[in-house]
Amino acid sequence: MALATAVSLFAAACGGGDDGGGGGAAEDNTAQRGSGASQVLGGTDASQGGTLRLASIEGPDYMDPGAAYTVTFFSYLGRGVFRKLLDYAPGPDFAKQAELVPDLAEDLGQPNGDNTEWTYTLKDGVKFGPALGGEKVPGVTGEEITSADIKYAIERLFLPSVGAGYGFYYEPIEGAAEFADGKADDISGIETPDDKTIVFNLTKPIGDWDYRMSMPATTPAPEK
Repeated sequence: MALATAVSLFAAACGGGDDGGGGGAAEDNTAQRGSGASQVLGGTDASQGGTLRLASIEGPDYMDPGAAYTVTFFSYLGRGVFRKLLDYAPGPDFAKQAELVPDLAEDLGQPNGDNTEWTYTLKDGVKFGPALGGEKVPGVTGEEITSADIKYAIERLFLPSVGAGYGFYYEPIEGAAEFADGKADDISGIETPDDKTIVFNLTKPIGDWDYRMSMPATTPAPEK
């Protein structure tokens, strides 16, 4: 992770917008990076638009956050394009980069007494952005992200057509095995009591669940 972070920081230092300024993140309050970007990017005011150039000897394996599983994807696209429930703190301090911070979630996960249940609350007002090329997808673009979109993102990891590389991190969720075997229509251990709340019920205590929620697999995916 330290190596990936160092490479990412080097690439960011080499990048820049065509106007001579640092390449800024788009500020359109979307899943790709939204109004929370100023918080995610360390509390500074991020400029709108521009070009972010990344130096790498390889490209990402996939553009689908459910299928991708390389350092290039995780360090570049996983942090610079897609949004997750949680993320790592940005900045030049390597010690702080290991700290988790909220992204789509309002705060870190709230576990029960034995770490078998983790609850997250989503922020208000974060919406899906346009598709590739700026195309607006009816029923998706402009729609607010809900807990159901996070649930479906996790369920996709168990669909053979997705080809997920690290679904095993989420196998301890109750009902995941039945869903993977085609014996259930959804993962029963992921509860969405309302649009802003998602609860993960686990088959065993897991103390690092927050770290698993910071991976690109938690990028919201609208089922439609």
